[in-house]
Order: sequence, then structure tokens, then C-alpha cells
Amino acid sequence: QLYKNGQLIERFEPGSNDFHWQVVDSASIGAIYYFVKLVQEDADILWSSPIWVNSSGQYQQPEKKTTPIAELRENIANGVPRRLGETNITVRGVATAGVQFGTDGPGFLQDETGGIAVFGSLFTGKVIPTFPFEFEVTGAVSTFNGLTQIIPYSVQRAGTKTFPAPRQTSTGEIAQDGESLEGLLVTIVGVTIPGRFPPAGAAANIAIDDGSGTCILRIDESTNIPGTPVMQGVLSITVLVGQFDPVAPYSSGYQIMPRSTDDITVISTVDGAEGETPMAFALHQNYPNPFNPTTVIRYQLPVNSDVVLSIYTVSGQLVRTLVDGPVAAGSHAAQWDGRDERGWSVASGVYVYRLTAGAEVQARKMVLMR
Repeated sequence: QLYKNGQLIERFEPGSNDFHWQVVDSASIGAIYYFVKLVQEDADILWSSPIWVNSSGQYQQPEKKTTPIAELRENIANGVPRRLGETNITVRGVATAGVQFGTDGPGFLQDETGGIAVFGSLFTGKVIPTFPFEFEVTGAVSTFNGLTQIIPYSVQRAGTKTFPAPRQTSTGEIAQDGESLEGLLVTIVGVTIPGRFPPAGAAANIAIDDGSGTCILRIDESTNIPGTPVMQGVLSITVLVGQFDPVAPYSSGYQIMPRSTDDITVISTVDGAEGETPMAFALHQNYPNPFNPTTVIRYQLPVNSDVVLSIYTVSGQLVRTLVDGPVAAGSHAAQWDGRDERGWSVASGVYVYRLTAGAEVQARKMVLMR
């Protein structure tokens, strides 16, 4: 990375230990200093001594450039940010978290291209959680246990916008492709939280699953969640996607982090007491409905059964089979992502989901709106 009076002007990825890099800069006036910074794959940073150039006249600072957050979220092969170590990077976005995860954060900032963590009280102290302030943040690109973050040295409120709509996702997508979601505000529908929340002032990692795969729900000790009872039933949770992976290539350890109890909503209660076998066969209305593109279908079985749960068009054409095989007695949930058996997205419209369990058959309608 080549800097001119502290401002990044050129960057180059050599791809090997032996390389030649030539940069021609335009003529400048005033006192100019250059230095080169080298960021290694192991995240160690080396830099040259400054090289001074003196010309007559007064130097003018270059115009400040705003960088899309998605550009800072790109990684090299070992999971280190491609832009690691770059300074004077400016981003603009709406704050989605401030001091909820502690005075130093991480706070989070999101623009139209992605989300990123911002570390330090300089940022978190200016965030009002209930107010959608847009911020202009200038700082250095850093990383902590796989989590890409900005260490700010200039934070300014740039006006107000609206909070970004949470992207609907699943626990399985978090587990399988957490990197693409890191830093974003997301919603997961159709989960239950097993066990208990940690006591007040303590943190905990809880494994949760909406039927698509298991991911880690991180309960941060700085939130108001520790010490409260776990919400019972099927839940919708709005969370920020983080990461804690201390070992390269930093491709695991993705976590979802609710900011407060307000981020956890009960959408339906569980039939019977915890662990109790349901008394009757039932197919519940999907949630959300209408949906785009993911919805959760819950059902309950009083006895072990061979189950088939399928999606059809209103004309009776099979779209997708979600469950086909033996299922134990109890309450269950299946998720449909709006795709057919080939993995292609289906069109908006009314669909029918049908559950067969032994001699029992039930069906309901749902609406996909893209």
C-alpha cells in the first residue's frame, strides 16, 4: 500500500515474495511524504521509512472518497481482509448496533452493499439504538478472530435514514455461508431456544436450529438478555452476524448476536409442556405468510410416523418435497426457501403444503410474494 501524506493512493497484490512495483505519481506542491506498507498473509504489517519531497507552494489534501462496505469485506484465501491495514478509509452507513455489546462494542454499520463491525467507544458512544443515524466513519481496516472491523479515528453523524430491513436467513445458511452475512442485520424465523439464558453479567453460546442446520446464538454479557427467562415457543429473532475464530483460515466460528430482548419475538407457543409429546396430529399455518423467500412450516405428531411433507402448486403439480421418511413423535419444523427440486426459485403465487403421517393428511395454503 502506497501512502501520500497519510492518504492511501495506490495498492498492489504481488502474489509472490519476489516482485517489482513501479508507481508514477503526478507532480505535487508543498511538503509531501510517501511511505509503503506491506501486509503479510499472517496479518503482520511492515512499513518503510517516510520519503520526503519538498516543492514550492501549498499542498492540498485529496478529496475524501467513500468506500462501499462490501469492498472492505473481501478476504484473501486464508480469511484475512484484502484491505487489512489500510488507513484513512471512509465508509457511510446506518448504525445497527452501538453499546449493546459493551462500551467498546463491537458496534455495527451497514450500507447498501454490506455490514461491518466498528470497534471502540468513539463510534458506539454516538449511536442511539432507537434512532437511525447515518454515520461517516474514517479509520483503519483491522481484524479480530476473523471478524473484519474498522478502528475509527473520525466519526461524524451524517444525517438520518431508515434502519436497513433485516435480511431473512436460516440457521443452516449461517453455518454454511456465514462469511457472506458477516456484519449484516438478519432475521431467522422458526427457531426455539433450548435450555436457559446465562445469569446476569455472564455470556453464553447456545446451539439453535430452525430445521436447516445448527448455528451458535451468542448471548453477550453486556446486553439485557442474561438473567431473563428463555422465551418459550417458536421464535423470530433479529440478530447481527459476527465471528469468533482464533485460527487461520478464519472460516468458522460464525455467531448470531441479538442486541436485546426486543430482538426475540414469540410467534407461536409450543403445544404442551417442554418435552411433552403432543396429544394430536396437527399441521400449523406457515410463518411468515406471505413470505419472501423463506418460510417455516410447523407440525406435530402424537406418535412416531412415516412423514411426507410436500409443496404443490394450486393446480396440483409437485414443487418440492421437504420431508420424506420416519419422524419421531413431537413438535417439528421444516423450512422452505421458495425453490423447487432443481434448486430454481419459483414464481410468486399461492402454493399448497400437504402433510401425510400414516393415515393422517392435512393441507394448507401459503403465499409467496417476491
